[in-house]
Amino acid sequence: AWISLREGESGFRLGGARNMPPVLAAPGALEGDCRCRRMLLAGEMNSVTNILECERIARAGAADDEVRYHASVPLHCGGQTFGVLNLLSENEGLFDEDDHAILFGIGSQIGSAIERARMWQQLEARVEERTRALQESEKRFRTLVTEVSDGFFVTDEKGVFTFANPALARIYGMDDPSGLEGRPIADFLPEQVRAEQMALFTRLVEEGVAPPPVTTPIVRPDRSEAIVEIRPTVVVRDGRKVGMRGVVRDVTERVRAEEARQRLVSILD
Repeated sequence: AWISLREGESGFRLGGARNMPPVLAAPGALEGDCRCRRMLLAGEMNSVTNILECERIARAGAADDEVRYHASVPLHCGGQTFGVLNLLSENEGLFDEDDHAILFGIGSQIGSAIERARMWQQLEARVEERTRALQESEKRFRTLVTEVSDGFFVTDEKGVFTFANPALARIYGMDDPSGLEGRPIADFLPEQVRAEQMALFTRLVEEGVAPPPVTTPIVRPDRSEAIVEIRPTVVVRDGRKVGMRGVVRDVTERVRAEEARQRLVSILD
């Protein structure tokens, strides 16, 4: 027996073969056109068909005492045909009507299995394509946040850094973002504003609203202070608020300059 599977509009490929006689086991014997394939392409194989004096077998040079006949079983599912199963026989009276009904059912089962396999392959291909696209997107995103001068962060719902870019590490007085990741933002807030800023963080996550920029002092590991402007956005995943992400800018010089200007104005007045 052997299976020919449709490929494209009019092509076929060998799906498998077993217990083949020597004449059909030779290289190329199962390739090329034949009556059963033409019938399948023409939509004329709607049931099991006995093929007498098979041209493929004759073309292969079979002797008179070798197999000369086969039954062709369409492999079908949902109104589509995916190929044909050919069952060899030495006898001209191959299969009766009852056999045909059984074989047609077998063809339906094989066709359904082929269709499921094709759907699975298509699904895998789509998943692979989307995975590649996602990986490329993540690569571009990481390149962007790594090279920009502004700090970029992501936290969980408790306010623990889960991601920081190199610019944020520099703003916070560190050589590497790993010094921030895994630590709560509260660790870098001066004691006098810590409770207020963490209460604001909690409220923003709970409400899920986009707040205006937040300006706050931070404390670096060397105990020096800086003033930063944070533009936060609540992270929502599957309808659940899971944290915060945002952009951070060091505005220390700007704030200090404004304070100096106000002092000067006050003195002049």
